[in-house]
Amino acid sequence: MFSSLKSVPDRKKYPNLYFYYCTLCNFTQGAIQGFKGEAKAEKKEEKKEEKKVEKKKEEDDIDLFGDDNEEDKAVLAKVADKQKAEQEKKKEKKAVIAKSIIVFDVKVYDTEQDLKALAEKIFKEVNMDGLVWNKDVKIVPIAFGMNKL
Repeated sequence: MFSSLKSVPDRKKYPNLYFYYCTLCNFTQGAIQGFKGEAKAEKKEEKKEEKKVEKKKEEDDIDLFGDDNEEDKAVLAKVADKQKAEQEKKKEKKAVIAKSIIVFDVKVYDTEQDLKALAEKIFKEVNMDGLVWNKDVKIVPIAFGMNKL
């Protein structure tokens, strides 16, 4: 069957024929030996091509700016340290004291209760750190003569 072929078909020119040849080589003993020899030759060629490609890559890696000096590295390290210190200072400055407005609705049971005196008593007795009272007191009528603070 393979007696009419002088050599293994060229893999690059005739890839389909080459793989068909390889498939048939599995069934005949004589062709297998020829196939093994060709496969070894192709592997050697591929390795040579890979080495050429690697050499080209090495040649293409040109350092345009030169090697980094130790002085340059020290300067870059100092700049990085300064930037970190500035960022930490910004974080510390951002500590904001949150302020909230709270409105108390004080309702009484009796119409005769003195609401202004009650407001003064609340201002004196309720004290906390950072608490600031707004001294504007509103007395609002509810119903039936009742008021709320």
